[in-house]
Amino acid sequence: MKWVRFVLGAVALLAICTGTFAGSCRSLSSDTDEARIALQRAANEDDIEDAQSEASSAANALDDAAEDALACGCHGAADDFDDAATHARNAESEDERPDFRDELHVAINSFRDAVAQAKTCLQRG
Repeated sequence: MKWVRFVLGAVALLAICTGTFAGSCRSLSSDTDEARIALQRAANEDDIEDAQSEASSAANALDDAAEDALACGCHGAADDFDDAATHARNAESEDERPDFRDELHVAINSFRDAVAQAKTCLQRG
């Protein structure tokens, strides 16, 4: 339960950060928001199969965000989005809840790093 509260807190912080993308690179903003929602759903889901499905959705959105970040010239963010996608895919393949949770935790941390990198990159213009 403590882990879920941490995840929810991290995802809530990320929700605030994604608003900074509104001015430019709109695809990055929407794909980042889609990934955030899927990561949050994966973290909150009690059923492991449903959680795995959400992790898969997150991985796809994170792949799209990585491509968008590259197109926006945000290479550091692209690398972090790609890392997050890899860990979301790893979570998707885990059948045991603790292993799933560990991989999802890494995916969320990488996502948070990617959002920070993208925010910095886009503010520099």
